[in-house]
Amino acid sequence: MRSRPLSTLASLLSLLGALAIAPSCATYDPPPKPTLDVTTDGLLTDPKAPILVHFSVPVDPLTVHVKIARYEVDSEGHLADERGADSTPLETYYEREPDNGVGFEDAKGKSTFDSTFTTMTIVPSAALPVGPRLVLLFEPGLSDPAGHDTKVRKKLLFGYKLTLDCNQPVKNLASGDFFFIVGVKNPIATQIRMFATIDIDATTGRFVGQWTDARRNKTPEHCPADLACKSTEACRTLPVHACVIPSEPATSCDEYPDQLPDATLDTGFSFTALGCVVDQPDGSAALVNAPVDVRVTSPAVTLRNTVLSAAFKADAAGAIRGSGSLAAQEVFLGDISSGAGTGDLTALVIPAGKLPAPIPGPPSTASTSN
Repeated sequence: MRSRPLSTLASLLSLLGALAIAPSCATYDPPPKPTLDVTTDGLLTDPKAPILVHFSVPVDPLTVHVKIARYEVDSEGHLADERGADSTPLETYYEREPDNGVGFEDAKGKSTFDSTFTTMTIVPSAALPVGPRLVLLFEPGLSDPAGHDTKVRKKLLFGYKLTLDCNQPVKNLASGDFFFIVGVKNPIATQIRMFATIDIDATTGRFVGQWTDARRNKTPEHCPADLACKSTEACRTLPVHACVIPSEPATSCDEYPDQLPDATLDTGFSFTALGCVVDQPDGSAALVNAPVDVRVTSPAVTLRNTVLSAAFKADAAGAIRGSGSLAAQEVFLGDISSGAGTGDLTALVIPAGKLPAPIPGPPSTASTSN
């Protein structure tokens, strides 16, 4: 093997020496990261208190464009204004918006910064709803004074804890049959679908409800004439006809006609819960249950001290819809603890006479479906 000339070796040694003493790559300075003082369930405790937003580093206030809205998303996780050609304006409870490109001004409330520009205080002009999942949105461009900015929209999910104080008449939500979709985030991502019969005492807001597992309808009679689904598949009629696997997630609560209740212990579940419904100033009704254990036999899953909370309100078409969250103190997969359980939920009041099959009613009353 031919040896390298001394001049070449010298050049290589010189280059290595230069690399050794050269300064390291510039340190990455991340943009400001906003956070909220929420509980482990992602909840704030007082809907009347100002909202405090903390930033990891000082912010440039001329870059803080923030909104508060309901966290209502489609099957792909998009808010109303994130759906491309199908986007609609986001209905906000508060917004700090650009003022003709010169600065920012508040709408539906006011905001201030502390002297270090690391804490922002937001005071909405009206109390935020209790029950639904809310989102604090920071639009792209959030920056520190040096110009390190966020390129994407940042979302902080939160809500408010509804206390179980059933002592007020309620008129914004009545007894009936419901369909729930829960998108579990932790400890594993999955979808739970449930029918429910909820009996509400209009004089106090107290309710007793029976929630029952919902599974896709696999009966051949459910298949439209243009479908020939396999025995391992289910017929989906909404939003379009298709043969799908039984575990195929539903995209909205409007798909309840494609589901059947399963209260059997070997594959499904059914549980009773007590709770309160409280009318809200915006015309909605907040619903929350007292903590209850939910047990599923197959697969063996137990959710300890589970709480469903949601706010219900009629949409433009008159359908009564709900959105909110699920929180379980601890989730057991078999006998193994997997930590706390969290998720988001949507719900729909099923019109009278439209249940695809009878569902169990709460034990204290006869089912409204029978």
